[in-house]
Amino acid sequence: MHPARHHARRPSVPRTYITARELEVLRLAANGNSNQQIGRHLGVSTEAVNSRMRSAIRKLRVRDRTHAVAVALRIGLLGSDEVAVPEGANRGYGDARSRPLDQTMAGMRAEDPHPPVQPA
Repeated sequence: MHPARHHARRPSVPRTYITARELEVLRLAANGNSNQQIGRHLGVSTEAVNSRMRSAIRKLRVRDRTHAVAVALRIGLLGSDEVAVPEGANRGYGDARSRPLDQTMAGMRAEDPHPPVQPA
């Protein structure tokens, strides 16, 4: 038997869809897990998580993991119900979307380390 027959052939057209494993990595990242935590949860190495994340980033044509999660949510790969909202999230700020940006900025406490980014 020819030695090349022992190796799986690569498809002529590379996959462009997100695999189930890549989607699981994105889902866990969307819930605030580090790559190390994701690896422990899935029972794989951090390098395997990094590889899956890079693959998802490439397929989604985005810059980083945050952008990948945002795009996955936007195009429906992830549902908003799959992302846990921490207890007390946005407490004290009310619904910022219902107020103009200048009122939202004025209502922020000076000690808040993460002020909202104003649109360009």
